[in-house]
Amino acid sequence: MSADGPPDDEPADYKVGYKRPPLHSRFKPGVSANPRGRPKGRRNLKHDLEEELSERLTLRDGDRQLRLTKQRALVKATIARAIKGDARAQAQAYTLLLRAFGMDDEVRDKTDLASADADILANYLSRINKGRSS
Repeated sequence: MSADGPPDDEPADYKVGYKRPPLHSRFKPGVSANPRGRPKGRRNLKHDLEEELSERLTLRDGDRQLRLTKQRALVKATIARAIKGDARAQAQAYTLLLRAFGMDDEVRDKTDLASADADILANYLSRINKGRSS
């Protein structure tokens, strides 16, 4: 390699410049620029919860053993407590039922405000908006 010219492995007519790096500093064929690859995404709560709930466990149901997912066991336990009269379990079971079958939106739509309540709310909102514009 000469001090004022190109290195020995570069042709004399090769010009280094924009989008033309020196040949000695280019990526070598077969050598990755990122040998370890793209890092895996960080696991979040949803993935961890799905993985945990999909694990199987063995439960006794009367005289037989059942292999259920933790999610299924949780649902069975909630429904069993609800049937026995536990009010909190009944509320949870009802919420699960509405969400699982997509009926929670229908229930919200049917609980429209009475016309008197809607008038009170409209009056309140108009007073708040007047206060903001002043």
